[in-house]
Amino acid sequence: MIKQATLLMLVVAAGCYTGIESDGEDALGLEFDEETQEIVQNLQAAGFPEGEIGILEDGTVFVGGDTVVTLEASREMVAFEGEGEGRFRQYRTNNLVSPAIGTICIDGSAFNGSNLGILSPALNGAIDNYNAQNLTFEMVRTNGSNAGCDAEIIVQLMGGGGGVAGFPSGGVPYGFVNIGINSRNYPVGVTRHLIMHELGHTIGFRHSDWYNRSISCGPGPGNNEGVSGVGAVQIPGTPATAVFNGSVMNACFNGGSTGEWTGTDVVALQELYAGGGGDGGDGGDGGDGGSGDSCEDRCGNFDQSASCQCDAQCEQFDDCCDDKAALCDAPPPEPAPDSCVGRCGPFDASQDCQCDAQCANFGDCCADKVQVCG
Repeated sequence: MIKQATLLMLVVAAGCYTGIESDGEDALGLEFDEETQEIVQNLQAAGFPEGEIGILEDGTVFVGGDTVVTLEASREMVAFEGEGEGRFRQYRTNNLVSPAIGTICIDGSAFNGSNLGILSPALNGAIDNYNAQNLTFEMVRTNGSNAGCDAEIIVQLMGGGGGVAGFPSGGVPYGFVNIGINSRNYPVGVTRHLIMHELGHTIGFRHSDWYNRSISCGPGPGNNEGVSGVGAVQIPGTPATAVFNGSVMNACFNGGSTGEWTGTDVVALQELYAGGGGDGGDGGDGGDGGSGDSCEDRCGNFDQSASCQCDAQCEQFDDCCDDKAALCDAPPPEPAPDSCVGRCGPFDASQDCQCDAQCANFGDCCADKVQVCG
């Protein structure tokens, strides 16, 4: 969520709590289901400070007072890989949107009412500002239909004047943006800024002043949202420190928010989603030089910028390249008879000669044991 500095402390709801015990109860004795408990535990394991984790009465979990975290996103934050195992999977700044997502439909039908003032044109302006950057995806406003969409974000109204969104997961942008109805009374540039900010979360941007929210939110404790296991990774080419009104992604907005990208916003967007060719720009992890849709020279590696993957976990994430099995999963060659090639170390009863450390004592070393194994 983005918040209005000094005037809006937290707009999500009055029933917001922080902290959860191991038995699934929070400090007020409310019980949460297993999914909510796992999300909170994942966030804690990822390094988010307890004070930055909030839970609504319906079990919705968010961080930093602003960003909803789903179960899938929380698992990616701690590199969840199933069966109790973990793997660092997908992070640079946050989860990112896959290059395979070409069209993101923005369902703005909730903004069509005649009493909603500048909300509809502000949404149109926010979408236009993203598309003007020629990113790997195009945002298209719709009114309930998702035909032709690779992903959909539904814009909804809520009380208050701020906004709430979430991080992407599985390469897909978060599916909802909630905008406070009071923002219809703001200058159109401020409301456009608010919508651009929340859309920024859905495609993977954290707050630019995550480490000290007082930079944009005004006097008071400089709350740190936490680097966590996902990292608040500095995007190449952008400053390491935030300044007031320095970015659309500052934690709080104000009357001076213009609803236009700053120079550092443009650099960040281009670094992560430089467009036209759908290749994710030059800011990705780089892979090993292979094609983005082939495992040639990429076996065993995860490449955020590629359209398919070649690592051991791609089957679980259902994003393996078509040639992964042929290039990466071929069985190892059979060891040559009477040779230690590929056999140094273990005793192999099926072989006529051995390559283990004791073979000299038993007089059954292969002729090339010293040459191959030492």
